[in-house]
Amino acid sequence: MWSAFRAAIVALFFVPKPLWAEDATSDLQNWDKWITANGHFIDGNFGEAVDIWLPLAEIGFPPAQTSLGLVHEFGDGTPQDFTAAVAWYARAAEQGDANGQFLLGSMYKNGSGVRRDLQSAHELFLRAAEQGHMRAQAELGLMYYLGFGVTQDYREAFKWNKLSADQGSDTAQTTLGTQYQFGQGTHVDLRSAASMYRLAAEQGNFDAQHFLGSLYAQGAGVLQDYAEAAGWWARAAEQGHARSMALLGSLFADGKGVHQDYQKAYLLWLSAARQGNAEAQQRLGEFYFNGYVAADDFQTAHMWYNISASNGFEPAKQIRDAIAENLMSPKEVSQAQARARECVASNYENCGWMFQ
Repeated sequence: MWSAFRAAIVALFFVPKPLWAEDATSDLQNWDKWITANGHFIDGNFGEAVDIWLPLAEIGFPPAQTSLGLVHEFGDGTPQDFTAAVAWYARAAEQGDANGQFLLGSMYKNGSGVRRDLQSAHELFLRAAEQGHMRAQAELGLMYYLGFGVTQDYREAFKWNKLSADQGSDTAQTTLGTQYQFGQGTHVDLRSAASMYRLAAEQGNFDAQHFLGSLYAQGAGVLQDYAEAAGWWARAAEQGHARSMALLGSLFADGKGVHQDYQKAYLLWLSAARQGNAEAQQRLGEFYFNGYVAADDFQTAHMWYNISASNGFEPAKQIRDAIAENLMSPKEVSQAQARARECVASNYENCGWMFQ
């Protein structure tokens, strides 16, 4: 939570010129005080920061109002209070402050401190975005892309994502990459998709890292390169991206772009399976069915195919049924089903792991 708040405070330094900035002399004095308070906060001197922000906020200085809103939203230096956060954001937003509009819009979007209201969120994001607010533009792009609170409109999504991506938003770059990849609101352009994913991936966006790895695995928009795919999937997997774990595990099992290593494959599938990834669960079934590092174990294979099938992976259902019909007795099928129930009920803790 602290890192998120610190990032939010730092982000306030990089904003468009506010509409309320009129009196240059008083503004400079207020900015100096506000920056000093930020330094205190970042150093962990919460009380000193709030003591400076509060009088600035009360005389109507929007950056101090948004800072106090963030303090209350995240509960750093003061008890967490979403209602108070909303009140401070609203005072800044009423003066045309883009950060206040964005932050208040986020509260309406999430239903934090106010009743959830996507229409109000959209209106506030729009007001901030029209001032050039990068994160508000990204939020608008995502809302239009998903049809979240607005009528789905890929062209409108593309417009706002492009504006935000050009300012460096990894969220917008990732969504824009998807739009280029699938021709949503624009023409299909796999090279541009790869370029957008790379920009976001290099900022640590795990979805972009996953998508870029997939392009390398397919040879779409880039030269096919399993080693590159493995590298990007590994970076996403390190951040807990289940799909990347499953695909990276497959590369280790097949020896594509990496040295073949069944134990690494198993451990990656295990991590993804524990997050409910049906493909990884299916690959664990395959691991036991084919006896990659031990004798064939049809009962454990059936267990994992059964779990994968229950999560919607159709190929696993077909293999599960074939194993049960041709390779197992009714008693063994019943035992495998009982193990599957126990595995899921234990949140994947009691599944009989081969490696830990």
